[in-house]
Amino acid sequence: MIVDESVAGQPASGLALALDAYDQGELETARALCAAHLAAEPASAVALMLMGLILKRGSNFEDAIPLLERSVRLEANAKALASLADCLLRAGRLEQGLEYIDRVISGCPENVEALLLKAAILHGLRRFDRALECILSAELLAPDSHLVAARLGCILAELGQYEAAESHFRDAARLSGSFRHCGLVSFGPAVWRQIAPQPGSEAADEFAVLRAPDVHAPYDTVVMACCDARYFYKYGVTFMNSYAQNAARRKLLHLHLLDPDEGFADYLERLIARLGLRNVAATYEYAPIDETPDFNLRRTFYSCARFLRIGSLLMQYRTTIACFDIDTVFEAPLDDVKEALGEVGDAGIRSIQARVYISSFAQGKSVRENEGGEHSRFQRK
Repeated sequence: MIVDESVAGQPASGLALALDAYDQGELETARALCAAHLAAEPASAVALMLMGLILKRGSNFEDAIPLLERSVRLEANAKALASLADCLLRAGRLEQGLEYIDRVISGCPENVEALLLKAAILHGLRRFDRALECILSAELLAPDSHLVAARLGCILAELGQYEAAESHFRDAARLSGSFRHCGLVSFGPAVWRQIAPQPGSEAADEFAVLRAPDVHAPYDTVVMACCDARYFYKYGVTFMNSYAQNAARRKLLHLHLLDPDEGFADYLERLIARLGLRNVAATYEYAPIDETPDFNLRRTFYSCARFLRIGSLLMQYRTTIACFDIDTVFEAPLDDVKEALGEVGDAGIRSIQARVYISSFAQGKSVRENEGGEHSRFQRK
């Protein structure tokens, strides 16, 4: 990860060749030479460390760990200790990794690579305050390190300091061309401040009702679509027409509209009547957005509203909800998708995010839709 992989030293000639091959990236040659040396000297700390490093470079972390453990028991050095801690981090054994990297730092408190590794381990352990303290020490020693800047951004984001995190991600992108992707990180805190509940307010579990179903016929799935009224005017007729023809059997359609205008309710009723649909519910809300700082805030809320509201709908209906974009065209029934997911587990509720993901909350599965497969019959206009 962050430990320099070159190995220095001048042991016996066979091992020297193995070390040289390792430094040149010739791992198979290094492995063969190192294995031969270990066959002759199985208690060679340097050979054990080198074999562990070869396995580590090949991402065989679990196999590298016992070799590095034997090496540090025989002759501990900062290289072997840090490499062992790195392997333990990658293997998910964080507490053990923390013990070994602390040994490195106790011997050399100004080892930036070791401080970076410790910060990563503490981050993984969700001890963010300690991770921040550690990475700030590294920043004092290496203020121009892109690795330090990126890790600092990650930790600050976990602590909710989003503006500061974005600043450090931009620094990482500026300091290294290989970290240009960090410059794309944006948490949009202004958006979330706009849509967050006001202090002391309770989240609404119910929405304003635009229409209730004409009948309460039995249904096995709720089909949900959430969009703003203008988008519904553009795509809603095609969506509902294809739904009525191909997907409405034993389904309840729930439309959640954002910012409907004065004539929207009449428009929707006429459309539903023309299509002969009866099991249709509609709710609405007005976006809690002040567009003064950024006109894109309302558009952002429109894009994410379904994810903010579907939890309440799951609790209301307590059955499968299939959530679609309003510009979807139904060319096949939903039943094959539902059957593919199998039976609902003990939780009794789940959500299908159609066209992008099919997710079973109860069973903990996530299945990517196949572009040319069975589920591609739900087409987007």
